[in-house]
Amino acid sequence: MESDKLARALDRALPKFSVEKRKFGRSSDLSIWIEFKSLQKVARVLKTEKGLEFDWLENFSVIEVNEALVVSYFLRSRIRGSCLVVRATVVPVDARTTVNVPSVAEIWPEAEAMEDASSELFGVLFSNRIAPTRLAVSAFNLRRSALGA
Repeated sequence: MESDKLARALDRALPKFSVEKRKFGRSSDLSIWIEFKSLQKVARVLKTEKGLEFDWLENFSVIEVNEALVVSYFLRSRIRGSCLVVRATVVPVDARTTVNVPSVAEIWPEAEAMEDASSELFGVLFSNRIAPTRLAVSAFNLRRSALGA
Protein backbone atom coordinates (compact mmCIF):
# COMPACT_ATOMS: atom_id res chain seq x y z
CA MET A 1 0.00 0.00 0.00
CA GLU A 2 1.46 3.37 -0.94
CA SER A 3 2.05 5.99 1.77
CA ASP A 4 -0.74 8.37 0.68
CA LYS A 5 -3.39 5.63 0.70
CA LEU A 6 -2.11 4.38 4.05
CA ALA A 7 -2.17 7.92 5.50
CA ARG A 8 -5.80 8.34 4.41
CA ALA A 9 -6.75 4.96 5.89
CA LEU A 10 -5.07 5.93 9.16
CA ASP A 11 -6.92 9.26 9.22
CA ARG A 12 -10.25 7.44 8.81
CA ALA A 13 -9.48 4.76 11.41
CA LEU A 14 -7.64 6.93 13.94
CA PRO A 15 -8.86 10.52 13.81
CA LYS A 16 -6.97 12.79 16.22
CA PHE A 17 -4.60 10.09 17.50
CA SER A 18 -1.61 10.94 15.36
CA VAL A 19 0.55 13.88 16.43
CA GLU A 20 2.55 13.81 13.19
CA LYS A 21 2.67 11.81 9.94
CA ARG A 22 5.65 11.71 7.56
CA LYS A 23 7.85 9.36 5.60
CA PHE A 24 10.30 7.32 7.64
CA GLY A 25 13.79 8.51 6.81
CA ARG A 26 14.65 8.02 3.15
CA SER A 27 12.26 5.11 2.74
CA SER A 28 8.78 5.25 1.30
CA ASP A 29 7.36 3.84 4.56
CA LEU A 30 5.05 6.04 6.60
CA SER A 31 5.88 7.05 10.16
CA ILE A 32 3.38 8.36 12.71
CA TRP A 33 4.05 9.90 16.11
CA ILE A 34 1.46 9.32 18.81
CA GLU A 35 1.11 9.99 22.53
CA PHE A 36 1.82 7.01 24.76
CA LYS A 37 -1.55 7.34 26.47
CA SER A 38 -3.23 6.24 23.22
CA LEU A 39 -0.73 3.50 22.28
CA GLN A 40 -2.86 0.46 23.12
CA LYS A 41 -5.96 1.82 21.39
CA VAL A 42 -3.94 2.79 18.31
CA ALA A 43 -2.22 -0.62 18.27
CA ARG A 44 -5.53 -2.50 18.44
CA VAL A 45 -6.96 -0.47 15.57
CA LEU A 46 -3.80 -0.92 13.50
CA LYS A 47 -4.00 -4.68 13.95
CA THR A 48 -7.74 -5.24 13.52
CA GLU A 49 -9.10 -2.47 11.25
CA LYS A 50 -9.95 -3.74 7.77
CA GLY A 51 -7.67 -2.02 5.31
CA LEU A 52 -4.85 -1.67 7.84
CA GLU A 53 -4.34 -5.13 9.41
CA PHE A 54 -0.81 -4.63 10.73
CA ASP A 55 -0.51 -8.18 12.00
CA TRP A 56 3.23 -8.33 12.72
CA LEU A 57 5.51 -6.32 14.97
CA GLU A 58 8.64 -6.78 12.90
CA ASN A 59 10.98 -4.80 15.15
CA PHE A 60 10.99 -2.53 18.14
CA SER A 61 13.60 -0.03 19.26
CA VAL A 62 14.34 2.50 21.95
CA ILE A 63 16.82 5.32 21.50
CA GLU A 64 17.74 8.20 23.77
CA VAL A 65 17.66 11.62 22.09
CA ASN A 66 18.39 14.71 24.19
CA GLU A 67 17.37 12.92 27.41
CA ALA A 68 14.05 11.75 25.90
CA LEU A 69 13.42 8.10 25.09
CA VAL A 70 11.95 7.53 21.62
CA VAL A 71 10.19 4.19 21.28
CA SER A 72 9.62 2.95 17.71
CA TYR A 73 7.37 0.08 16.63
CA PHE A 74 8.10 -1.24 13.12
CA LEU A 75 4.90 -2.83 11.86
CA ARG A 76 4.12 -4.88 8.78
CA SER A 77 0.87 -6.03 7.26
CA ARG A 78 1.48 -9.39 5.68
CA ILE A 79 -2.03 -9.17 4.23
CA ARG A 80 -1.64 -5.74 2.62
CA GLY A 81 2.12 -5.73 2.08
CA SER A 82 2.52 -2.39 3.82
CA CYS A 83 4.88 -1.12 6.52
CA LEU A 84 4.37 1.51 9.20
CA VAL A 85 6.56 2.95 11.93
CA VAL A 86 4.74 4.10 15.07
CA ARG A 87 6.72 6.30 17.45
CA ALA A 88 6.16 7.83 20.85
CA THR A 89 8.40 9.80 23.20
CA VAL A 90 8.73 9.81 26.97
CA VAL A 91 11.04 11.93 29.12
CA PRO A 92 12.41 10.33 32.32
CA VAL A 93 12.53 12.47 35.46
CA ASP A 94 16.27 11.80 35.68
CA ALA A 95 18.90 9.39 34.36
CA ARG A 96 18.26 6.74 37.04
CA THR A 97 14.46 6.77 37.02
CA THR A 98 12.40 4.19 35.14
CA VAL A 99 9.55 5.25 32.90
CA ASN A 100 6.22 3.49 32.50
CA VAL A 101 4.67 2.94 29.09
CA PRO A 102 1.85 0.70 27.85
CA SER A 103 2.74 -2.80 26.69
CA VAL A 104 1.66 -4.03 23.25
CA ALA A 105 2.42 -7.71 24.02
CA GLU A 106 -1.31 -8.53 24.22
CA ILE A 107 -1.74 -7.20 20.69
CA TRP A 108 1.53 -8.43 19.16
CA PRO A 109 2.92 -11.30 21.30
CA GLU A 110 6.32 -10.98 19.63
CA ALA A 111 6.72 -7.71 21.56
CA GLU A 112 7.33 -9.55 24.83
CA ALA A 113 11.03 -10.31 24.31
CA MET A 114 11.67 -6.88 22.80
CA GLU A 115 10.00 -5.14 25.72
CA ASP A 116 12.03 -7.22 28.19
CA ALA A 117 15.30 -6.15 26.59
CA SER A 118 14.42 -2.46 26.50
CA SER A 119 13.18 -2.64 30.06
CA GLU A 120 16.59 -3.71 31.25
CA LEU A 121 18.71 -1.62 28.91
CA PHE A 122 16.76 1.65 28.98
CA GLY A 123 14.68 1.51 32.17
CA VAL A 124 11.34 1.33 30.34
CA LEU A 125 8.72 -0.58 32.34
CA PHE A 126 5.70 -1.86 30.44
CA SER A 127 2.24 -1.88 32.00
CA ASN A 128 0.58 -5.22 32.66
CA ARG A 129 3.95 -6.98 32.50
CA ILE A 130 6.19 -8.41 35.17
CA ALA A 131 9.63 -6.81 35.05
CA PRO A 132 12.17 -9.26 33.58
CA THR A 133 15.01 -10.71 35.65
CA ARG A 134 17.92 -8.31 35.44
CA LEU A 135 21.01 -9.55 33.67
CA ALA A 136 23.06 -6.37 33.28
CA VAL A 137 25.54 -5.24 35.89
CA SER A 138 24.63 -1.55 35.93
CA ALA A 139 21.34 0.21 35.49
CA PHE A 140 20.11 1.15 32.01
CA ASN A 141 23.30 0.27 30.12
CA LEU A 142 22.20 1.91 26.87
CA ARG A 143 20.89 5.16 28.31
CA ARG A 144 23.64 7.72 27.68
CA SER A 145 22.43 10.01 30.43
CA ALA A 146 22.84 7.18 32.98
CA LEU A 147 26.43 6.68 31.85
CA GLY A 148 27.25 10.35 32.27
CA ALA A 149 27.81 10.86 28.54
